[in-house]
Amino acid sequence: MQFHKFLIGACALVASIHTQAASITIWEMSGQAGDQPTMDANTLATGLESATLARGAGLNASSGADSFSSSGWSGNEAGDYISFSLIVEEGYHLQLTSLELITRSSNTGPGSLGLYSSLDGFSAQLGSITQSGSEVLNSSIDLAGLGSVIGGIEFRLLELGNTQADGIGDTSASGTFRLLNGASEFTRFEGELVPTPVPLPASAWLFGSALAALAARRRLRA
Repeated sequence: MQFHKFLIGACALVASIHTQAASITIWEMSGQAGDQPTMDANTLATGLESATLARGAGLNASSGADSFSSSGWSGNEAGDYISFSLIVEEGYHLQLTSLELITRSSNTGPGSLGLYSSLDGFSAQLGSITQSGSEVLNSSIDLAGLGSVIGGIEFRLLELGNTQADGIGDTSASGTFRLLNGASEFTRFEGELVPTPVPLPASAWLFGSALAALAARRRLRA
């Protein structure tokens, strides 16, 4: 009976072990030229194998100090997107709470963008941001409803409609959209990485169950 209690307690302990919700990726833009082909996160939480920023095939790299910059936006065209790819290490599952974005469009760059994920083939919009001219925008997109992610996930920022950030006309291919640092904030994902409990061998469960059954029979006889 004591062994059975030990097994139950051990399983509960393993299941309760997790990291606290925090910044699990941070992209530090200071010193970046803007036209780097891809960009790995500078900060990566334990349990993540990688986190990479990239442009879709329809966009061009664009120079811009202290940023990850893009041009070539032309409405909601295939290949016109910014990609965030996260790969979760084996033995962990990812529980996201939000994507924190610091962004800036040029006046003729994309005005509104939506966030989508690979979990449903990029079909359902998770949230959106709306640029106002060339002002820097701080945004938080709630991701708590996604549930646990195992293996990996990709997010894409796609333009919604075809209106430039100053609202005057269609988005121009020469317009830019950038990810930046704020005064004390960074483009980042918030959440936690939880170790996946390792199931005990079946033989251990059978042994514990047998002990429990034996104890129960003894109580009935008494």
